[in-house]
Amino acid sequence: MDLFLHPSKDLWLQLMKKRYSKNIFFITLFLFAGNFQLLKAGNPDSLKQVLKYAKEDTNKVNTLIVLCSQKGQIDGDESLKYSKQALDLSTKLNYQQGKIKACIHLAQYYSAKGEYEQALKFLTDALKFCAEIKEKGPLLAKVNVCIAAIYSGKGDYNKSLKLYLSNINILDKTNQKPEFAKALYNISIIYYYSHKLDESKIYALRSKALFEELKDTVSISTSFSLLGAICYDKEDYSAALVYYKKSLEQAEKLKDKSYLAVALNGIGIVYADTKEYSEAIVYLKKALAVGEEIGEQQTVVTCLLNLGICYSGSNNQTEAIKLFNQALTIAKKIGSKHSIKELYYFMTEAHEKQGNFKAALASLQQFTIVNDSIYNEENSQQINELSAKYESEKKAKEIAILNKELITKEKDRELLNAQVQQKNSIVFGTIVGTIFLVLILILLFNRKRLIQYNKYQANMNLQREKNAVDILHAQENEQVRIAKDLHDGVGTYLSTLKINLQLYEGFVPKEKTDGYQNALNLIDVISIELRNIMKNLSNETLHEHGLITAFEELVSRVNNLGVIQIDFYTHGLNKRLNEVIESNLYRIGQELITNCVKYSKGSHATLQLLADDTSTTLMLEDNGVGFDAEKVKDTAGMGIKNINDRVSFIKGTARFESNSLNGTLCFVEIPNFK
Repeated sequence: MDLFLHPSKDLWLQLMKKRYSKNIFFITLFLFAGNFQLLKAGNPDSLKQVLKYAKEDTNKVNTLIVLCSQKGQIDGDESLKYSKQALDLSTKLNYQQGKIKACIHLAQYYSAKGEYEQALKFLTDALKFCAEIKEKGPLLAKVNVCIAAIYSGKGDYNKSLKLYLSNINILDKTNQKPEFAKALYNISIIYYYSHKLDESKIYALRSKALFEELKDTVSISTSFSLLGAICYDKEDYSAALVYYKKSLEQAEKLKDKSYLAVALNGIGIVYADTKEYSEAIVYLKKALAVGEEIGEQQTVVTCLLNLGICYSGSNNQTEAIKLFNQALTIAKKIGSKHSIKELYYFMTEAHEKQGNFKAALASLQQFTIVNDSIYNEENSQQINELSAKYESEKKAKEIAILNKELITKEKDRELLNAQVQQKNSIVFGTIVGTIFLVLILILLFNRKRLIQYNKYQANMNLQREKNAVDILHAQENEQVRIAKDLHDGVGTYLSTLKINLQLYEGFVPKEKTDGYQNALNLIDVISIELRNIMKNLSNETLHEHGLITAFEELVSRVNNLGVIQIDFYTHGLNKRLNEVIESNLYRIGQELITNCVKYSKGSHATLQLLADDTSTTLMLEDNGVGFDAEKVKDTAGMGIKNINDRVSFIKGTARFESNSLNGTLCFVEIPNFK
């Protein structure tokens, strides 16, 4: 069953706040996201034959549900027919699970048409049916995830995100991998719409990993495109290019022209933004050819527009205007007002660069007319500015002609003064040359001093880093020494004390037996606590087995306390990190978990350790009471101060987000160094 978002047109308006030509491919991407997979269980025609002879029982309901899934992405009206039949038969049989599944399909049908209230009505009924059979497992989670998708489509991201986050763990723990992966993907999209790009990237990477595990090639391609979009908005163009090219590889394997056009267009605009216009033109022409082949007119318009922008940036205004006019003809034919508006805008710019201010004025007037039809606003100021510029150019030409006539009239006077001016020029040239020579000498001297100073600073920075590493090693060695002393000293004394007490076991009066046993138990508790302290001081697991195993052991110890349940996820970390980075990341994670246990008052937390080609990320989320993140910046205790110091030492970034509704999010990102 399809649990992806079905975004409304209002969501696209948020993307339009940027340049339309760059974001139209995102629209294509997210529309595809709702149609990733078809259920392949059975042939539709053979299932129809089964229905003719099927008894009025739960098996027939399940057959109708399968047909709903298969027809939902091919023939919506036929899917609606089977959904209603499934609901009616389930009601007749009092088959609650069938009613729930039928309601989900009916909700998806109306959601796809943008009729969200009708969709919510069916999902509300599904929740009632879940309550009647006390369903608290994956079926209830799927209903809530569908509701979350509708809230997102209506633009209520807070409600949507809250529902997703409170239900994805159920999907994960019940091994509902396809639905879990899609939910993670949708959370990433919500964070993207909310401009929280770091969080969006985290969930996009997690969903991509699951899609790869499921071998869902279509979803993998779209996940790469989403990651490319996120990196593009973060202005990390090199990473965006990597992800778009991976999306292109997947699209070529799938031989799907629509995904191919999206990937090619994405690569093209990244090159365009980095002003590598020749590369951009190559990919945009390929995207244009694909769009023309599959007959997607909006894709053709977008590619022509982006190509025109590249040619304009390359100062080939004639070719740019030709492409804009081709796109304009198609855009008018399909009634794409946004495209028409953007085309007139860039045509104005191209005509202006040519110096053809009359044509620029005409294009700008058309831009204003179209813009008024969309936004119902006056935009005469831009027209007046261009008109004033055009008039200013006319006056400048007239003044140039008058100056030329004045120069001709004064030519005789200039000839008379030529000799005097020549002498003055020689004197002036000598003075200027002397001054220039002195300035060069001063600049050379200052440059030499600057080079020496920079070399001194570089040596000082290297020495500081070396000292910091030495201090860190000294601290770790001291902690190991303290742990060893505790083991050899206090540990030995405790063991001896217990043995000595046990020698007197036969001499303890019966009325003192409980006190004697409590004393022995207290020694055991102290011994266990001592071992935990020694493990925290000197983590042999970290040094011998690495960061992932050390975190797994730490989380296990904390979970055994019974105070809070912590889930640990990791992806992409396939090799050991630098010893200093591993040690600091472990101590940071240890401090975050300690703070969570002490202060969050929550019941659940998630620790994530993720790595990609550019960075390693550590993130801890809990559902606790939260704290004032802004206030903590000024009054941070030793715990947060130690975290910030360690993050700064390994050249990373740390961010804390917290409130009473969503708990606390701690995000630490460390760049990968070659």
